[in-house]
Amino acid sequence: MDGEKFIKIEIKKEMEDPELSEGTVSRTKERNELQQNCEETINQVGATTAELNVVDNIWDAQEEGHNANTL
Repeated sequence: MDGEKFIKIEIKKEMEDPELSEGTVSRTKERNELQQNCEETINQVGATTAELNVVDNIWDAQEEGHNANTL
């Protein structure tokens, strides 16, 4: 049985059984929270990377003899 067909069957079972359906809602909520946390972390890493790039540019300019205040 291929994965997609298996998932469809499992979803159908969960939709037919209220108890399983509740579990699906709970898992979906958890998955959404995890995804949001991951996106926030990725954004923080991106901001930190951008800040490090600025620092790198300042260091490079200073090594070339430029005043960092004029960048």
